[in-house]
Amino acid sequence: ERTPPAHYVEAPFKNGFVYLSTQMTPALEGEGYARELMRRVQELRKKADLMKSDRITLFIQTSAELNALLKTHEAKIKDKCGAASVTLSSRGPTLSYPFVDEEPIKNEKIYIGFEVKK
Repeated sequence: ERTPPAHYVEAPFKNGFVYLSTQMTPALEGEGYARELMRRVQELRKKADLMKSDRITLFIQTSAELNALLKTHEAKIKDKCGAASVTLSSRGPTLSYPFVDEEPIKNEKIYIGFEVKK
């Protein structure tokens, strides 16, 4: 009888067993928030009737802790969301942007604001 180490699950395959860690790391959590944030920005772009080629100036307001997690994914957020620039802040003027939305993701409130880059 085999017992996988703590925080691992075991799955058999033809040539043996695969072990997968189930432990949530800050890097994985940051990636999850970044992916969900990108999806929400894409929804907001769709509501604004933007084309894929339209570039935006993106402002994201979150907690300081979440900003630190998202900072490592800033380039990917910029690329996937069609942003000319991305500003991550724990406070800021989201209301001054023409397109604004408040998005709860897990236990965080994220404010998204953007304008079309001319």
